[in-house]
Amino acid sequence: MVTGVLGGVESGLRSFNPLRDMGPVADLIEVAFGVELGPEGREAVRGMRAAAYMGPLLWVLGDLFSGYVWVEEKRVVGNVTLSRSRGGYLVSNLAVHPDYRRRGIARRLMEAVIDTVEKRRAPWVALEVRRDNGAAKGLYEKLGFVRVDAWTEMRLAETVALVLREGPAVRELEPHEWREGYRLWKEALPQETAFLGGREGSKPDLGRGLLDWLWRLLGWRRYRWVAGGSMLTLSLSWAGPHRLEMVVHGEGRGQVEEGLLAKAFSILRTHPPRGAVARIYPSYPETVEVLERCGFIEERTLERMILRVKRR
Repeated sequence: MVTGVLGGVESGLRSFNPLRDMGPVADLIEVAFGVELGPEGREAVRGMRAAAYMGPLLWVLGDLFSGYVWVEEKRVVGNVTLSRSRGGYLVSNLAVHPDYRRRGIARRLMEAVIDTVEKRRAPWVALEVRRDNGAAKGLYEKLGFVRVDAWTEMRLAETVALVLREGPAVRELEPHEWREGYRLWKEALPQETAFLGGREGSKPDLGRGLLDWLWRLLGWRRYRWVAGGSMLTLSLSWAGPHRLEMVVHGEGRGQVEEGLLAKAFSILRTHPPRGAVARIYPSYPETVEVLERCGFIEERTLERMILRVKRR
């Protein structure tokens, strides 16, 4: 059964309309990705369904949340989302209903995205794809995308009692040292994609230190530890799993991770056991191996691909 019934007789490609498509696209994403959606994906779907009730207010999203849908038999069976990011564009939610795959719909959606980015004269468009999704990677490569890096998400299955290894000293960054954390993050990223960054890679504003101080006052903290040019961020959660994000400098791979994790585990043991999810970016085999030894299980690895857009 295809989800997302729309009024009117329509077929083929058209622009995403937030007023009429938000709910049907949320249903499509849930069906298309299934168990691969993950906790964050399911949360995003719930957010889209909630946004569907905003009505005319959705128009404020404008170019920040655009894209295309593919319609068959008056139903949304394909979708791709396009959003602006630091001078370029990010592609997400490329989804085709299982009953309509292998008909070229995904390719047509991506061609529409690339055409739009070219018309807007943006220098690049990027996306992320699961490492084990050979079909999708093959499509992106045919369209000119190239792999530049990857990140791995791992779930903590058991907390291991760690003994600090001899190596670079570990110290905690204070909130007012956000510039130092930003510098370490950027230096650890591949040069090809350092400009894209991420949640921790985005340049902090002047209120970051004040915000961290307020979180401390409320009993909710974000910790940052550094060692040998590498950094681990622990964000404690009131509801979902606690989150760790790690960047490891080339010279420290396989050497500094245990010391950083020992600091995080010492904090996690004093908080409710909500579980923990670690994001390693970029993904390196040495770091993944250390986290596996420390009780983490790999959930997924996403490869980042970029298309340098030709100016018209």
